[in-house]
Amino acid sequence: MMRKIILGAIFACGIFLLSDAFCAEALAPLHVEGNKVMANGKPIRLRGINWGWWQLEGTRYTENDMKRCAEWGANVIRLPFFWDRFVLPGTVQLDEQKVKAMDEVIGWAGKYGIYVILDMHDVPGGKAKEHCGIYKNKKDLSNFIALWQQFARRYGNVTTVAAYELMNEPDTLPNNHALYQKTVKAVIDGIRKVDSDKMLVVSGDDGSIHQTSLDKFAKQDDPNVLYTFHYYQGSWPADWLGNSGERDGVSGSLPWTWYERVYKLDHPEKSPAKVRLMLRSDVNSGTAWFDDVSVTDVKTGKVLGKWSFDKGPETFKKERGELPSEFYDKAVGHDAPGSLAVRGTTEYHGWISPEIPVRHGAELKVSGWIKTKNATGNSYLGICWMGLELMTRNSIRQALKTTAEFARKYNVPVFVGEFAVERQVGPEGYQARTTADRIAIFEELGYHWAYWNFRETTDPNTMALHAQRRDGKDYPINEPLLESLKGGWSLNKQVNPK
Repeated sequence: MMRKIILGAIFACGIFLLSDAFCAEALAPLHVEGNKVMANGKPIRLRGINWGWWQLEGTRYTENDMKRCAEWGANVIRLPFFWDRFVLPGTVQLDEQKVKAMDEVIGWAGKYGIYVILDMHDVPGGKAKEHCGIYKNKKDLSNFIALWQQFARRYGNVTTVAAYELMNEPDTLPNNHALYQKTVKAVIDGIRKVDSDKMLVVSGDDGSIHQTSLDKFAKQDDPNVLYTFHYYQGSWPADWLGNSGERDGVSGSLPWTWYERVYKLDHPEKSPAKVRLMLRSDVNSGTAWFDDVSVTDVKTGKVLGKWSFDKGPETFKKERGELPSEFYDKAVGHDAPGSLAVRGTTEYHGWISPEIPVRHGAELKVSGWIKTKNATGNSYLGICWMGLELMTRNSIRQALKTTAEFARKYNVPVFVGEFAVERQVGPEGYQARTTADRIAIFEELGYHWAYWNFRETTDPNTMALHAQRRDGKDYPINEPLLESLKGGWSLNKQVNPK
């Protein structure tokens, strides 16, 4: 342990030729004990921010940004990196000149007393789709392990580097959790041959999403693991919010039959700005046809959309892509030939309209004609809600029940590696308010967390705390968001080891 502290001090103070004489006391190495992360025998909570896109052209970070993070109270930087930016061309061998950029950032962090989590944001061959990349290609997996072994040799004794995050948002797609687990075990075993002490950050399969990622296949045998997921519920202005009408359909063999339903958009925590009309047929071994459909605002009587399909699908698209189950039938129609049809489905299939703007709290009447032949399951006209999901502390708490159950069941620590809400979501001030609410629930659950994102070359209405222009100049910092983050980071003073 003392050797690691001494080497960490040398790293922070000398190797990277820091710009002034200041040198922070070396950070204590971190490790997991039960459901806690420990430093010098005391529990520590990691509360910080992501330095996303730090090594990409256009987005620039400086030592002063690290200094600001320290002054605001953050104690960890999650540092996403793209592996191919640090290797010799055509190889997986680290390029000493290129890796100096990573050394420099870690040096800044050590100088200002901030931990770094190294997040390999992509991997050789890819980490999505179970039939390719590291899951099925032995060379890709071998290269992936070799890369982590090189980073582990380089930073294993650098205590500023708190952990290695194996990969960002893995997804076997379609999910093969057992294959994912086998792959992760191989990577962990490879790292442990080089570095037996460093804390590892591991996500479950399924893209690190909060609803499903942390399950039994995420649990590892290695005791020094911090488990992670990402929380982006209600984060964009046009999120999918849900569907209405799915259980209210027709089946059997029917002649052309009038179908009409009214759907209310009055959920207390969801504010749809747009909807799509869905012509759906679920688990239907027969055939269903849809024709002459419309959407009407009940209060105003305004027809928001009307389609006859006499000359083709018009603006409707197949819901499940180019599948033979969904087809245009030019010979069959209600008043005139031409209708949209669905045939022989094993799950939901259908057609969807373009986006339809709607009033908050509106009642929508959807109507049209349906014909069925030997149809099983449900065939119906429904709507898909799109827009804002305005979260409360209780709804956030409920959304994170699965992750909390995982933490309790296995007695392990959990890290929200990314969470954010765009500034343009909801009314003025909502971004700052819901960020504070999310942090409050993370604290209630005992989670470690890092906000996404500090800097982005984008406009100031997005997630970035401090957006940059394309010409390199800064937009004004997002002060309301900063105050919410500082409120969370201020808690670090109460728990950090002295």
